[in-house]
Amino acid sequence: MIVPKSNLESRPAVMILFSALGSLFGGKYLELAYVYNIFFLLQVVLLIAWGSRLLGVNFKTGLLIGLIFCGGFWGQMIFDMNAWSHLAALPLLVLFVSLCLKQLSNPEENTLTPFALISISVAGGLYLYPEATIFLGFGIGILTLIQIRSRYSVFQKLALAGLIAVGVAILDYQSTLLFLMNQIRFSLGETPDWYQYYFSFLFGNDGIPEALKTSIQNRDFDLVFLIGLLRELLDAIPGIMGLFFLTPSMDMQSWNAWILVLLVNGFIIGLWIFFVKELLGWLRRKCDTGIILPSQWLGYIIIQLGVIVIFVITNNIWVATKGWLYLIPFLMMLFLVPFFSGNKQNTTGKILLMIFIISQLTFAGIRPFAASVEGGIHYRFKPYPGSLPQTEKDHYSWSIETVTKVTQDCELVLIPQISNPFYEHFLLLVLRQNQIAFQKTASVNLYYGESEDIGKMGTKTPDCLLQLDSEQGRIGVKISHNF
Repeated sequence: MIVPKSNLESRPAVMILFSALGSLFGGKYLELAYVYNIFFLLQVVLLIAWGSRLLGVNFKTGLLIGLIFCGGFWGQMIFDMNAWSHLAALPLLVLFVSLCLKQLSNPEENTLTPFALISISVAGGLYLYPEATIFLGFGIGILTLIQIRSRYSVFQKLALAGLIAVGVAILDYQSTLLFLMNQIRFSLGETPDWYQYYFSFLFGNDGIPEALKTSIQNRDFDLVFLIGLLRELLDAIPGIMGLFFLTPSMDMQSWNAWILVLLVNGFIIGLWIFFVKELLGWLRRKCDTGIILPSQWLGYIIIQLGVIVIFVITNNIWVATKGWLYLIPFLMMLFLVPFFSGNKQNTTGKILLMIFIISQLTFAGIRPFAASVEGGIHYRFKPYPGSLPQTEKDHYSWSIETVTKVTQDCELVLIPQISNPFYEHFLLLVLRQNQIAFQKTASVNLYYGESEDIGKMGTKTPDCLLQLDSEQGRIGVKISHNF
């Protein structure tokens, strides 16, 4: 009961909903998982389209912005991080932030409906993903306090909505507020280095050269070090824009690599110049009533970016990178909406913007083909989270049908110790879905071998022994009945 109990105290809402839906689809949980997350991602498309309308663009343009985010690099990265709670909470968080900024932009509105929706979205966010809800809510709180004299009535209503949401969260405080406190204590105390895995793409396709790491460790800051550092900074610019796949690979010749780096960064810097021009025009433009003021949206983004910078300075890098992912849909809207809000655009600016949009939508176009790869690799770009560590995915067979076929006549399967904990977990999930009993010879670990062992499984007499089998360079499974 230890593992189920720990799961019920760790953001269980998204899994409870998944279990309920799974029972309606014949218990095919593994097949349903992908569709389940796509369902939430499609909701994000619609909520971003709606939020963009509040910023003054039409619904079709808002839908395009939603598709750019969800189908492009950032939406797919969140998806491939297997961040279920993040995906499930994101529609509510976009609703929450957009409604709050709309009310701050229109303090004369005297209706309680938006605040009821804010309260519901915050309560839902606290159950689905309390860390993201509090992080994004912090910026709303600061922005409201800055304007409290001119928007005191809005402050009162937002405070009441927030208190009601917290009251609802207290009903299951162990999986919401208490879990939030434990997460804060863990992240700020142990400074986990998971960002080195999930965010290595920020340093380009070639990663950080070992020579540069050695120079930093030895404090050898010579000309070679400065050139290498410049190269990494130029790789980081495409990484921030979700264009890391355009950076040079490790096997590219030096002069070719520099040409590519300069071309890509020149394109991005040119796009930024036109963005600043459009942003200033957007800020100066007179807005209609009932929409979000650009200054409110920009102010909110600046506050949240300031919080992220503080986390970086205090060496809480994992918290900072996660905060960036929470904020990225709002940053994407800030970046794209000004281009579509003006009357005229420079031809060069249009071309640069079109290249960026095409680069992101290309991800959406190739997704069905990339996602059909059996190994679940999705993309072959080295630093992409769905591709790392490559050997632990490329060399294994992840076919649900194959495992089902070889174990279909078993009643109790004995599973010996498997060096790859993720593959072992996959096999256990397939057996569980097919309602085939199993037991492990190794100790049960709370989290993929990275946490504490909680004991051995009960021993009974199995009728099948599961063994790993290598065929054509790929590791699969076979079953022995005589052992």
